[in-house]
Amino acid sequence: MKIISILNDVLGPVMAGPSSSHTAVPGKIGLAVRKLWGRDITHALVIYDSSGSYPNTHIGQGSDFGFTGGLLGMAADHPDFWNAICLAKEKGVDIEFEIRTLTSGHPNEARIDIYDRNPSSTGSAPAMSVLSYSTGGGTFLLVEMDGFLIENDGHRGRCYVCVKENDLSTLKQKLDTIKARYSLLRRTMPTTGNDIRLPENAVLADIELQSLTNAQTVSELSGMNGVIYLRASLRSEP
Repeated sequence: MKIISILNDVLGPVMAGPSSSHTAVPGKIGLAVRKLWGRDITHALVIYDSSGSYPNTHIGQGSDFGFTGGLLGMAADHPDFWNAICLAKEKGVDIEFEIRTLTSGHPNEARIDIYDRNPSSTGSAPAMSVLSYSTGGGTFLLVEMDGFLIENDGHRGRCYVCVKENDLSTLKQKLDTIKARYSLLRRTMPTTGNDIRLPENAVLADIELQSLTNAQTVSELSGMNGVIYLRASLRSEP
């Protein structure tokens, strides 16, 4: 059962304004992506859908510092949230913004590409790519990661394990043994995964983090043969 917060999901979140949908939620989305990445971000590209709302709210409603603050690891009520762009420059974190044609699946649609190194100087492909929607009232949804369709609203911890098809049976056996709750996803008409260097037969296990027994279990999954990556994130802050 999904828990609804009257303050954060109905009235709107505790935040640095001016907008819950275009300031606070970009921060939440950026922070969720930062948690999935699992370490400090050095290079990121935030892409706005050309037919969506973000191109018009980028500066006026603070979407720029919202995404930047989240990617730096700040919550939307952090005292330095408004100053995130200056802080990113001070830390040497490269966060750029572009406008492109995306899926137009939602008016508040943005994609975040994370890079291991500066893409402008190396021409490298992103190491992770996440498509997101700001769904109103301080809520969001991550709908695609690396070409896999997901549904992550931050209300529950998730663990994503990517493996090759021929290593899937070993992963399933492990998950079934510990009675983990999971679903298996395959890449279907990806919008975020075109540049991600994954095997064509890659499969993503979307696991409820709460159903994993402990941190040791997560570590064991990460160390299994054939695991391309493991990304885990705890429940987002309200």
